[in-house]
Amino acid sequence: MNWHLIKFIQKGFARAGKESYFLKFTRTIAFIGVMLGSIALILSLSILDGYEAKLYDSVEKLSAHIKISSFKNDVIPYSDEIIQNLKKNFQEITDITPILKKEALIRSKDGVESIAIQAYENFNRLNKNNDITSKIVEGSKNFSSPLAKEVIIGKKLAKKLNIKVNEDIFIFTINEKNDNSFSLPDISKFKVTGIYETGMAQYDDINIYIPFKTAQALIKLPDGWVSEYSVWLKSITNISETTDKIQEYLGYPFFVTNIYQNFTSIFSWIELQKEPIPLVLGLITIVAVFNIITILFITIVEKTHSIGILRALGMKNKDIAFVFIFKGTLLGLSGTVAGCLIALILSFIQKEFGIISLNPDIYYFDRMPVTISLINYLVVIVVSGFLSFLSTIIPSFSSFKVMPIKAIRFK
Repeated sequence: MNWHLIKFIQKGFARAGKESYFLKFTRTIAFIGVMLGSIALILSLSILDGYEAKLYDSVEKLSAHIKISSFKNDVIPYSDEIIQNLKKNFQEITDITPILKKEALIRSKDGVESIAIQAYENFNRLNKNNDITSKIVEGSKNFSSPLAKEVIIGKKLAKKLNIKVNEDIFIFTINEKNDNSFSLPDISKFKVTGIYETGMAQYDDINIYIPFKTAQALIKLPDGWVSEYSVWLKSITNISETTDKIQEYLGYPFFVTNIYQNFTSIFSWIELQKEPIPLVLGLITIVAVFNIITILFITIVEKTHSIGILRALGMKNKDIAFVFIFKGTLLGLSGTVAGCLIALILSFIQKEFGIISLNPDIYYFDRMPVTISLINYLVVIVVSGFLSFLSTIIPSFSSFKVMPIKAIRFK
């Protein structure tokens, strides 16, 4: 097979003379079709991967890998012995922190909102586990004392209630009595010392942080009891197995769950987004393939006269067929590469500058996350090139039917 001859003839066919403006136009349309299909493919994969990565990253940093609570959603025993025994029996555990939690109401001069109080023992140590301290955008990252009436709130909540750092707010809590009845609400005055922003508006809207000792007094909980333990692991690869082992080790009344169980709705949401992707990508691919098939059939019709001359000069059928195969494959690959480059530029702009914003109440984040993955680009280029090659076979071999004498007379 003479590849130099095939490339030479293909270049000749690619030159649009005065009689082939229509052919040039259809080739341009096919190129744009493949390019747009590639852009859609890459952006779809980049956005989906970006969402998944951002959700996993946010959930892992803002919540413990494993939570140990009570079956009855009640308080559980707290002692250093429990913590040390867990660390001793489970080498994958890196840290365990007791937490106090309580639902309450927060009031400012501009409104009232429901909140979830969270109090970590050794809040100042959270830097290495929970990412909340690194997300504080205004004010102090630490409390002035273990018994301080200070609070750190989310940026969205602060905006809704028009709260600024160093302003006072009121927290209303209701505690259950021994006879299962409820007392009148306790009202406590707190000073806002910090405002955090995680990027997950639904988290920032409800969670506030206060000192551990202050929470004990607010909830009226004596020493030796906590709401739950937050457990961090070296790796979450085998988190389900570790969860089951810890549950078996602790037994009743402890109830052990992991981040996948605690945030089922979030992970189910991202899985739901993946469902239509194969159908959408399949349709885009089919359109691109038909574009190439169409342009090749048009080219064969336009170049029938030239094919007849080449046949009369003794050029083999398979060499003529490979001219069109080479032409179609090159068209598909060039359109794919161009589409990938444009998608790369658009993805980089969105990742760095966040041009496209979202409603965080619906999509969790305030701007559309994207991930630039080399694997996605390679897969699209390879698959598109292979499909472009397959789409050229039928039209290319249809050139065998061109008879030299009739083709030379064809105009």
